[in-house]
Amino acid sequence: MQNKPSPIWAQQIEYIKKKSANILNSQGKEFTQRSFASFLDVSYGKVQAWERGQRPHADDLEKMSRILNLSPEWLLMGEGEPERMGIRRLGANAPTDPACVVGPGGEGPVGRVVEVHSASGAGPAVERWEPEPIARVCIPLTYYRESVLIVQVEGSSMEPDIRKGAFVGLDTAQTRIIAGESYGVRVPYEGLTIKRVFVDPGGPSLVLKSVNPSHPDVRLPFDGRDDLIVGRAVWVMQKL
Repeated sequence: MQNKPSPIWAQQIEYIKKKSANILNSQGKEFTQRSFASFLDVSYGKVQAWERGQRPHADDLEKMSRILNLSPEWLLMGEGEPERMGIRRLGANAPTDPACVVGPGGEGPVGRVVEVHSASGAGPAVERWEPEPIARVCIPLTYYRESVLIVQVEGSSMEPDIRKGAFVGLDTAQTRIIAGESYGVRVPYEGLTIKRVFVDPGGPSLVLKSVNPSHPDVRLPFDGRDDLIVGRAVWVMQKL
């Protein structure tokens, strides 16, 4: 008799298939049960069994977690968000670490619990952006410094490097501009934005550049103001 899939597994397999299909399509490959099986390095028979409602064994779930960057807790227990969160320093070929490390007995996070601030600030537009706490996250101790201010990104101008909704660590001790590096910049009457920053040699202004090509450059006169740069973006925590 055919197994009836549990509601949780029925949702999970659809999510897993959709994400696998997106990756295969980006590689110019068609999504089929056989290409799905090959992508996950499992037998065609296993994929057929999963489609009929049979949950994968633990080793296959671990493989899915690794290949698709999915949360082990979500795969095993259906808890939390499907995508894993990772944290990495903003630099070429920087490795990604777990966003929150759990103690060996599961008693709690091994790291530093810190406040996250809104990039837009609170209330009506004001001339000067000020940090506004909105949440708390846990980061590994190696990423923590007292000078780091954490903000949540609201836009997509820095994608794919920094995705919408990502948490970014701004080191407020690093405000001297290094051309082409990413900084948190106060934009009067708008809030805080994260951009690659250059100094315009032809005039007293900053040139703010996005990674996403659909966002144009922004010129921001500084007129001697030294409070526009909040800090250098040193790490990002986001879904993998």
